[in-house]
Amino acid sequence: HFALGPPLFFLGMFAAAQEHLERGLTLYDPQKHSSRAVQDAGVASLAYGAWTLWFRGYPDQALERSHKAILLAQELDHPYSLAFALNFAAIVHQFRRERQAAQEQAETAIALSTEQGFTLWLAQGTVTQGWGLVEREQEVGIARIRQGLAAWRATGAEVGQPYYLALLAEAYGNTGQVEAGLSALADALV
Repeated sequence: HFALGPPLFFLGMFAAAQEHLERGLTLYDPQKHSSRAVQDAGVASLAYGAWTLWFRGYPDQALERSHKAILLAQELDHPYSLAFALNFAAIVHQFRRERQAAQEQAETAIALSTEQGFTLWLAQGTVTQGWGLVEREQEVGIARIRQGLAAWRATGAEVGQPYYLALLAEAYGNTGQVEAGLSALADALV
C-alpha cells in the first residue's frame, strides 16, 4: 500500500493515495517493518498522508498528521525517517503559508541532514528554509532556494523540481524580479 500511495499522490489522485496510505498504516507494525528499509514505511505513510490531506482540503488534519510522522520517527530513533518527516512537515507549514514554522522545521531538518550526510533532505530543507526567509531577507532567501534547488538537481532527483521552481518564481515575484520569475516557471514547465 505504501508503494502505491506516493505515486498516486504525485499523479493527483489524492483520494486513492489517501486510501492506500491509510490502509498501509492499519497494516503497519513498527516492530516488524521499521528495520527493513532505509525509510520507515509508517513515517513515510504519515508524511505523505499529511500532504494528501492538505490537497483534499484538510489543513489542520494535515498538520496533525505531519506531527505524528515526526513523533514516530523520533520514537523509532531512525534519523533518515526523521529528516524525511521534518522536511515533509516544513512543507505542510509552507502550504499553510506559515513562514516561521516552515523555516524552523527546515532548519532542524538541515541540521540533522548535515550531521547524518543526507544530501537529498539537506537540499529540500534548504529550499524550504529559503522560502521562509524571503519575506524578511529577500536576497538571502532567494539564494537559499537556488542553492537547495541546485543541490536537489545534483542528486539526480526530478520529483519536486517543478514545485521548488514555483517557490523560486514566487520569491522572484515578491521581490519584483518578474523576468527571473517567469524564467523559473518556464524551467518548471520543461
